[in-house]
Amino acid sequence: MTDTRLGTYGCVVLVLYICTKLGLQTVLGVSSYIWMDCTGAGPAMIVTHTMARWVAAIMVRTRNYVEEAGPKQPFYRFMIHAKHLVSWARVGFGLCTCFIVATICYGPAVAIALLTVVVGMGYLAGAYGAYVLGGVMGDFLGASICITEIVLYASILSKDSASKCLRSWLFKDTWIQWNASFCWKDVSAFSFCITDTGLNFLEDDRAFALVRFTTVIFLTILWSKSVGCPNVVLNDTLNSLNAEDVVAATSDLVQSHSAVEELPGDSDREPNSGKSKQHNTDSVKNGSWMAGQGILTNPEVGFSTRYKKAREYVDSLAKPMGSLGTLEDWAARIAALQRTLVPSVANVTCLIFAADHGMAADAEQGGEGCSSYPQTVTRSILDGLKRGVAGASVLARANKVHLKVIDLGVLDAKPLPENNHSIDGVAVSKYKLPNGTRNACQCAAMTLEETNGCMQEGKDAVRSCHFQGCQLLVFGEVGIGNTTTSSLLLAAIMGGSCSAASVCDGGATLGRAVDEAAVQKKIDIVEKALSFHRETLRTADVMSILTLVGGAEIAALVGAMQEASRLDVPFLVDGFIVTVAALVAVCLDPQCCRGMLFASRSPERGQGIALQKIREIAVEGNLPVPAEPALSMGLRMGEGSAALLAVPIVQSATAMLREMATIQDILGGGDSR
Repeated sequence: MTDTRLGTYGCVVLVLYICTKLGLQTVLGVSSYIWMDCTGAGPAMIVTHTMARWVAAIMVRTRNYVEEAGPKQPFYRFMIHAKHLVSWARVGFGLCTCFIVATICYGPAVAIALLTVVVGMGYLAGAYGAYVLGGVMGDFLGASICITEIVLYASILSKDSASKCLRSWLFKDTWIQWNASFCWKDVSAFSFCITDTGLNFLEDDRAFALVRFTTVIFLTILWSKSVGCPNVVLNDTLNSLNAEDVVAATSDLVQSHSAVEELPGDSDREPNSGKSKQHNTDSVKNGSWMAGQGILTNPEVGFSTRYKKAREYVDSLAKPMGSLGTLEDWAARIAALQRTLVPSVANVTCLIFAADHGMAADAEQGGEGCSSYPQTVTRSILDGLKRGVAGASVLARANKVHLKVIDLGVLDAKPLPENNHSIDGVAVSKYKLPNGTRNACQCAAMTLEETNGCMQEGKDAVRSCHFQGCQLLVFGEVGIGNTTTSSLLLAAIMGGSCSAASVCDGGATLGRAVDEAAVQKKIDIVEKALSFHRETLRTADVMSILTLVGGAEIAALVGAMQEASRLDVPFLVDGFIVTVAALVAVCLDPQCCRGMLFASRSPERGQGIALQKIREIAVEGNLPVPAEPALSMGLRMGEGSAALLAVPIVQSATAMLREMATIQDILGGGDSR
């Protein structure tokens, strides 16, 4: 947008835009204001100006806002952070306003048709902006509004002509009255036939205006293709270039910028003045940034290549290489997922899945009593989360994170709205297991249908959050006995390479010190379950193991991670239990490890085993290996607490990538790549 050569295209298109708009308004004729049957240019101006601006709200809500260097940079940076202000509720309010205005002028049928046109324009323009720019910005939004206005004028203009043609076709005795003596050389007969159907464009001013409109568009596209586009946005040529070619092209562009700065007209400035130096380094930085951004926005480039390019840009920042550790991996990983070097994670949602486990029940109730706490504690924690006084509620508020809790199998649950995926609430899943999972030491914890239902709940919850603009997910769990279930699940997946004793630890205990007797009891329960399912486990796949062992909240976490990976949404993995769920997700689909940000090193020994297995799967799939957990604070509360504490670290990582200077900016010149 800052290249002066674009002014030529801007002037030509602006003149065509004004002429086309005035031409369409003229053909629309004298204004007539009749309830739901208006005609003329006046009502068309009201409707098009109202509806065309709604396209900007759609694009801002559904696309990334791109930061651009220059005089408007502070405003662009504000828009990046304030994108969440354009909520779906406000977009919906704009929709209602547009519909009411269009209905008053033209009736509901035409209003719906025009809204369909606007939605289509918003999608097409947004997709094109994402491809060329990596998102949208102010100038692009303005241009999209102008083009949408023209399309709406043409749509309103075509309304009467289309109705006329349709009536002509439907209500005449015959569609075309062919003359018996007609032949291809009989021009008069052919002219009669066309006129008889009401399709004589040369005699219909409105229809002929549409022909002129279509011709202008065609000639503009043809002219642009023949003249060619300035090599400012590199994305147009990325499909035919590799990374080295893009970097080379960018270097040439940077050199040309430097040459421009050395023109005689600038000789009156001091060669080494701070202003001149800053201008030079901005040009160099922009060249390096453009090369990386070009790779990230190329739809043909895979995640690993995007991650590598983002990591190269991170290495060029003003710091010793690798000095920010996990922060650098997280920044590059999020940039590769969001396909931009100005990523944002301002909108964060924490999803907590809750369920009870059959092994945690007392022996009198058919369980194993695997936990130091009774099963009723799960219900109490859920009530605390609902009232906003539990640990996760407090940490979520402190870090400005939306909190969503979903009950998948908590005993004695009070009636709550089913499938309520609104932010900041507690909901009961329609896939809920009323009595929790069964005792895995005596039978399969769940049926395959129940497992699939829990996984689907996780996917639905993530999809709902993504629809509401979520940029970072935090995953947590609640369920008495789920540490034992996770240990059993991990041991079953690892097979003979991992014993029950190597994966079991203290879990949630009543005191500060680890109760060795409780740990031994947990080991005995895990061994009992492994022995009971030994024959089945020999040939069972990971999905079957999850069904045999449980639990419901772990299955939901697996489904949530799969959907987050599909939608390219990064997510924070809490402690041991969520890490085991992450292992299951990666075993089912190795691509899931792309967005994993491990928040905390758990005191549970089994987490290290699960992390190592995830790294091995990432290496086998030629994917970037997830970094070490960010926190080591002895956290073991669950509820996503450790991941919530790591949210500011993730936000710091993206801020580093957006705002930190390159080493060449500090040194004052050279290639910042």
